[in-house]
Amino acid sequence: SNCTFFYEKILETYDVLFCSMKKTALYIIDSLSGIGGAEMMMVSPLEEVHKVYKIIIVTLKPGNAFENMGFVCDEHYCLHMHSRKYIFSAAAQLKKIVTETNVDLVHSFLYWSVVVARLACGKKTTHIFSLATIMSEHVDLDKWYSRYTQLIDKITYNKVLAKIRRLQK
Repeated sequence: SNCTFFYEKILETYDVLFCSMKKTALYIIDSLSGIGGAEMMMVSPLEEVHKVYKIIIVTLKPGNAFENMGFVCDEHYCLHMHSRKYIFSAAAQLKKIVTETNVDLVHSFLYWSVVVARLACGKKTTHIFSLATIMSEHVDLDKWYSRYTQLIDKITYNKVLAKIRRLQK
């Protein structure tokens, strides 16, 4: 399927980045308490990725709807970020996890997890982020909030040297 082909390409990219050595990949997402598109995009390849990499899962909020569905990971942390005002605390906790577990790659999903990961990773840790929607789609609903998120993006965003292209069957 297209999904399998896509994740095979991600694994090839991981192999190129890390010379096929057993490394640690950390996945961070806002929550796993529901089963949505981003959650499925993150959880689906874990079994295959786990054959090559140690997997650490980090969530901003508690809950795991995937627990009884063959959920694959070596360690699972929750940062208990119940409000956006705790974003810097969550970033500090994530940075500590990244440092203590010698994480080689951080892959973040969904807006607030991306921001926390950007703050925690700095320039030393490889960070990939996946977004299924436009980061500031709320621009017409709340002008102040939009300016706030644009400022966060400006402060935390580092240019990525990667080309995205449509995968062929």
